[in-house]
Amino acid sequence: MKKKINMTEVARELGLSIATVSRAMNRPGDVSEKTRERVLKLVEARGYYPNASARDLLRGSSTILGVITPALDREAFSATINAIEIAAEKEALSVMVGTTDHGQSPAAGIIRRMLERRVLALVFVGLDDETRAMLPSLAAKDVNYVVSWDVVEPALGASIGFHDAIAAEAAMTHLLDLGHRNIGIMTGVLNTQRVRERRRGALEALSARGLSLPPDALKSDVPSYASGNRLMHELMHLTPRPTAIFAASDPMAVGAIHAAHEMGLRVPDDVSIVGFDDIDVAAYTIPPLTTIRVPAAEIGEKCLDIILERGASEVIEAELVVRASTRALR
Repeated sequence: MKKKINMTEVARELGLSIATVSRAMNRPGDVSEKTRERVLKLVEARGYYPNASARDLLRGSSTILGVITPALDREAFSATINAIEIAAEKEALSVMVGTTDHGQSPAAGIIRRMLERRVLALVFVGLDDETRAMLPSLAAKDVNYVVSWDVVEPALGASIGFHDAIAAEAAMTHLLDLGHRNIGIMTGVLNTQRVRERRRGALEALSARGLSLPPDALKSDVPSYASGNRLMHELMHLTPRPTAIFAASDPMAVGAIHAAHEMGLRVPDDVSIVGFDDIDVAAYTIPPLTTIRVPAAEIGEKCLDIILERGASEVIEAELVVRASTRALR
């Protein structure tokens, strides 16, 4: 295998200056076509790749986006991050991802390290309370960032998201319109405004019908298939037993469906279940899951548009998708 060479060695071997080699790589219009062809031919043959960090410093700009999310194990967030990476690649940008792990890793440290790398912009894919509290400071320092999956005031920067409370209200209204009154709710932990808003929207839909739920019908945990399974077992042992469940994340809803099967309950004959997010697996559960569809990939694409000044802040719609996991109460 031939030894890879650096820019200095490329310049020496071709009898060119380092500046000329750099221009051939980064500003081909500044050198002759013959010179550029000589440089590229040697680069390809010897496996030289320019140092992106050094190149960014020379340019005075960055080609790196810093993406910060509460969790990488959330399929919905991952779909947005994947869309950001695909869109970034088309613009010759790279993506650095950091996770606060549901609040276990301090957001301040992640943000500081990304800013030290002189990222082009920060993209927040979902906000926990700590990160949200940092937005005024970041805005005051004129840090370039976009918030996704949440809607923030214009003074706190650009955002692309939807109203969680409205979407959750639609999910609960669907169950109420089917005649359900004994309903259980499971959500993520209440350390994010996003989760609190989903819970609020569901409860307001009940209140609008003159209904309320006992405290033990409201469950919360870190969203996962396992937590949804466990909380479903708890809810199904209440008296009276709920005839419907609103799970404020699809993994919890999928876990709830599995738990129902374990207990010998039929979905939706014995219990209806609604989720939130419309992750890929939602259409393939048995039965297919009624849920709130969030356009996760579209959110990621629009983040890039905002960063590159091709788009503006936007509130998008999360819509109810009715499948076979819900039915009218008999």
